[in-house]
Amino acid sequence: MITTYLNLTSILSKKHKVKMIVLQLFFLITAIFQVAGIASIAPFIAIISDPEIIQTNEILQRLYELLDSTDVTSFMISYSLLVATFILISNVTSAYSTWLLFKFSAASGLELQNRLFSSYIKNQYIFFAQHNSSKLIANINQQIPRYVYMVLQPLLNLVAQAFIAIIIIIGLIVMDPFLALIAISLIGLVYIGIYLFVRTNMVHAGATLTEVGKRILLLLNESIGGIKEVKLLGIESWYKNEFLKTTRNGINASAFIGLAGELPKY
Repeated sequence: MITTYLNLTSILSKKHKVKMIVLQLFFLITAIFQVAGIASIAPFIAIISDPEIIQTNEILQRLYELLDSTDVTSFMISYSLLVATFILISNVTSAYSTWLLFKFSAASGLELQNRLFSSYIKNQYIFFAQHNSSKLIANINQQIPRYVYMVLQPLLNLVAQAFIAIIIIIGLIVMDPFLALIAISLIGLVYIGIYLFVRTNMVHAGATLTEVGKRILLLLNESIGGIKEVKLLGIESWYKNEFLKTTRNGINASAFIGLAGELPKY
């Protein structure tokens, strides 16, 4: 999996690799706040159910003193505000990290498109004579956006979710090592199964979308670019049917790639 991650991010420029590392550090901070916000709710429910737990639980007792509470009611009010603050910070950092992720993905896509276009345009005329222009256009206009939004973005989302899982597992190890071992084993087996299933089918789905993209560009160039011949021959319906058939072939592949990015977190 680490090799796959390195391969998928190897085409990024040095500048964007540094930005990606900074983004992942922010994911870690966001994960800490998210787990803290969720974890703070359980003690609050326990206090409501049994206020005497404040006196028997060492951590709650220290927190009671730290908040300088005079009675159980004042402590519950102070603690509820603390929980609300954690959840608010968690939501704000989560929303901000999502915005940073989208911004980084868009910037990476733009940078890759510019690099590829520059590498094409500097070639001699013979290069363009030897290569299909539709394929070159598809590489810039379709393949890079596909990489950004169907590979890079889900990959970074997976990293963000992995940080949350790691923090939860560390918490479980501290609380109950045996329970943590069971949880890690079960979740690990499920994730390995998902990874193997997704990897195999993603290759097939990606190849399908590549061919669909090339076919669509070819049909558009032939039909719209050569509209005079199409009208003279009266073959509008043929192009219409071919375009519809081709786009339908890509629906399942696109749906699976979209599902693959969301599947692990569930």
